[in-house]
Amino acid sequence: MLSVLFMLLACIFLSYILSEFSKKIGVPSVVGYILAGIILGISPIKTFVFNHSGLDILYALATLGMIFLFYYIGIKTTIVSIKKNIKQSFLISLFNTSIPLVLGFIVMTLFLGYKAEVGIIVGLCLSMGSQSISVNVLEELKLIKTKIGSLLITTGAIDDIIELVLATIFLTYIDSYASQTGLIDLVFQIALFTLIVYLFKIVIIPYILEQPDNKKSKVSRFTSAIIIMLLMAVLAENFAIGAVIGVLIAGILVGNTIRNDKKIPVSEKEDIAKSMHTIAFGLFIPLFFIWVGLNIQLEAITGNPLLAIILTLIATIGTVGGTMIAVLLNKETLKQGWLLGWGLNAKGDIELVIASIALSLGVINHAIFSAITITALITTIISPIMFKHALKSSKYKSKILTSQKKNNSQ
Repeated sequence: MLSVLFMLLACIFLSYILSEFSKKIGVPSVVGYILAGIILGISPIKTFVFNHSGLDILYALATLGMIFLFYYIGIKTTIVSIKKNIKQSFLISLFNTSIPLVLGFIVMTLFLGYKAEVGIIVGLCLSMGSQSISVNVLEELKLIKTKIGSLLITTGAIDDIIELVLATIFLTYIDSYASQTGLIDLVFQIALFTLIVYLFKIVIIPYILEQPDNKKSKVSRFTSAIIIMLLMAVLAENFAIGAVIGVLIAGILVGNTIRNDKKIPVSEKEDIAKSMHTIAFGLFIPLFFIWVGLNIQLEAITGNPLLAIILTLIATIGTVGGTMIAVLLNKETLKQGWLLGWGLNAKGDIELVIASIALSLGVINHAIFSAITITALITTIISPIMFKHALKSSKYKSKILTSQKKNNSQ
């Protein structure tokens, strides 16, 4: 027990110190969290701080961190904002996913001489973003409810769905027994899950949230919200949808229910979101980013630096450039596209999972895996910094702040 408490103390203390330092020098706190993970991952330090069971516990807490993060995003997202942004978000998702995928495939096969399956895997990895990074920055800058925040969240959600389909195709392609879910089965399960979501919206969520009214207990309502979150996460995973997408949907439904349900006291409208914010950003989310940093091996940086630079350039140019093209097609400005592109550029989670599976199956070698890992590290660190810089230097900031004032006044 003592070793677990010491592990948590080391993680929280170091992440707090580095995140506060990051904010003082104008860098998003998420960079501090990840650097804390990288430092704790250095062999002598890792051996001293963690044991085998400690790493398992940290992984479980990190998973909860990701779930809490996307649940909070959902609670703060309105259905009205999704409907308003869906067309533009889909266009952005189409371009910022397809361009790095195609560029990665072409460079790996035509210019570097790798096999087609390697090109497909690298292209897939470079096309996949990490919404958890951009959302953490949005929350830190108080932009969740703004126009740019709503657009990034909606686009990120659509990106996640596209990534789910691409990942399923990938697993089915490279190893028929690695995934028991074929494409036809996936479509059926998505349809069934959609029906369950509808039942949640009209029956289950209102019923669960209204039960604490008789007890007049804020704690009971918060517990009810947690039950909904975990229930939807379990259902989504069982239907091969993914826990993250499940809790994002659950958060949206819960948020809209507590805003519109007259049976829920007005004083409690924001209590769930505030409680979720405190527990998530105070504990679980820092541990999630520490886990990301902990799994980045410093030895990989010296493995194949040239390939890593090439992949990082493809991922960044493809994502930022693709977003700018989509924004221009939507008759918006290049500066807005530049800002949105950096907001969506961070790589990680799904990308590293796919790369790990490909490595274990022998489809890619350690050099390519290391290059993909470095790409995730670099984009994760520079993207929040560039997003913040683009926000400060953009005329679009005035529109964002105006939108924020309107939202706060409502």
